[in-house]
Amino acid sequence: KTVFDNAIDVLDVEDRQLPQIKFLYPYLLRGIAFHHSGLLPLLKEIVELLFQEGLIKVLFATETFAMGLNMPARTVVFTDVKKFDGIDTRGIVILRAREKMAPNAIKEMIMGESDNLTSAFHLKYNMILNMMRVEGISPEYLLKNSFYQFQNTATLPGLEEDLRLAELEYSNSIIPDEDVIAEYYDTRRLLDVYAHEMRQIINHPSNCLKFLKPGSDSQDNQTSTTDKYFVDVLLYCDKDSIVAKAADGTTTGVRPCKENAIGEMMVVPVELTSLSCISQIRIFPPKILTLKQVRQSVYDSIQVIIKRYPGGIASLDPIEDMGIEDENFHKLIRKTEVLEDKLFSNKLHNTPQLSSLYEQYGKKVALRARIRTLKKKVNNVKSILHLDDLKHRKRVLRRIGYLTDDDIVTVKGRVACDINVGDEVVLTEMLLNGVFSDLSVEKIAALLSCFVIEQHDKERINLKEDLYVVYRRLQEIARNIVAISVECKLQINEEEYLASFCPDMMELVYKIMKIAPKYYDGHVIRVFRCLDELLRAMVIAAKNIGNSELEMKFQTAISKLRRGIPFAASLYIQ
Repeated sequence: KTVFDNAIDVLDVEDRQLPQIKFLYPYLLRGIAFHHSGLLPLLKEIVELLFQEGLIKVLFATETFAMGLNMPARTVVFTDVKKFDGIDTRGIVILRAREKMAPNAIKEMIMGESDNLTSAFHLKYNMILNMMRVEGISPEYLLKNSFYQFQNTATLPGLEEDLRLAELEYSNSIIPDEDVIAEYYDTRRLLDVYAHEMRQIINHPSNCLKFLKPGSDSQDNQTSTTDKYFVDVLLYCDKDSIVAKAADGTTTGVRPCKENAIGEMMVVPVELTSLSCISQIRIFPPKILTLKQVRQSVYDSIQVIIKRYPGGIASLDPIEDMGIEDENFHKLIRKTEVLEDKLFSNKLHNTPQLSSLYEQYGKKVALRARIRTLKKKVNNVKSILHLDDLKHRKRVLRRIGYLTDDDIVTVKGRVACDINVGDEVVLTEMLLNGVFSDLSVEKIAALLSCFVIEQHDKERINLKEDLYVVYRRLQEIARNIVAISVECKLQINEEEYLASFCPDMMELVYKIMKIAPKYYDGHVIRVFRCLDELLRAMVIAAKNIGNSELEMKFQTAISKLRRGIPFAASLYIQ
């Protein structure tokens, strides 16, 4: 209680009544706390200090808490099976699985290795311009000596050895009648492609749904997920299988029963595109299939039917039975007939050595593809990564006047150098095109909030007319940058780029700049602190171009923004 009371003494009386503070206080008195990114920074520091002193007995937190601060937690509770990894070598972990999972998946999660640390380095215009201002150092030098480049170069010896062994194995692979088996192999592969395309048409909902009645016999075939139609199918599975649904709706944890092993019939949701055929025969299963013995009776009935038709159960004919009139389907049938004639006329067809030669050639084709992949990887590792991206970005900078043809940084480029928060190019264009000149201090801060928001609300925000006009000017400049980037062959997604300028907090910032706020949460405070940093960068940029009026506006915005709990002093430095 003493620690908590002393900590919140730095706040105004009104701020001490915030909902988060009042909610957390009674839990802290009982030795219970929680710690996450949405918590007020001051409250997070209080929780951290109390936990280090051993006054918190139960703490609900993200894995970042233990990793970043090395807190002495010996017993951990995981409330979900996703995302979290073990940190300490010893301890107690209580894992709450909210959904059914395959035993192997849980074993891999607990016993598997942790993820590798991989560099996420990427180029920014600010970085390029600042490097080009320094004599004797170039952006190419930065790329060549980056950790990202080092990680990729470190894999080169292993890749070259893999390539040498693969090429040696390929040269030693000698197949009799290779030209003949190659023709047969290519024909079979093309037939498989046509069969897949025909199955896609057959399994289209408009063609097959009316034939999928309870009791229809069907076979499943593993294909890529396309349509989101699912059919509940009784499948003979391994006894250890667990029917669980993934986030995309597909079924996981199901394994087929091994040959001559005893399995169990399970109701499995199968994607419509996974069905390879629908039989002409229909059985009438019980309506309720929850009991194991009931499902087993269906399996016994299917076995009786299989014995009755030793030549195989006939499937529905796509044209005569299903009435498919699609012109593409008929073209595929004609192409298939031509290829089948070619296949049957091959001199290796139906010969004893066909199976062995086909398997050998398939391995050689896979080996050839692996060699191509390895060569591409070796070439990529030897080259400087991001070099093409750098060339395209420099081309963009020349087009918009930030660099001369001799790669000298211009006045516009020097302004962008001083902006290290948000999108420096769009901000510079707005600054030099006078977007901020006619805006009030409150609207300037509201507009700049679009550059510092990390997460977006899925629901569309309806801005007031005066704020929407300002936001629209931002989007116009951003669209122009996208158009120039595309012309310079820079890979950019216009929709994602425009969405990165998020207006979700424009009205909130505008109101807070007008009047004192009555509520905050961790996310709002992070945005305000980033906004404060961006405003300081804009002050420097306005000063560099000699616009004292704009400089004063940005300074005023900072003074109005820096008040209350978002900028309360840290407990660690008091």
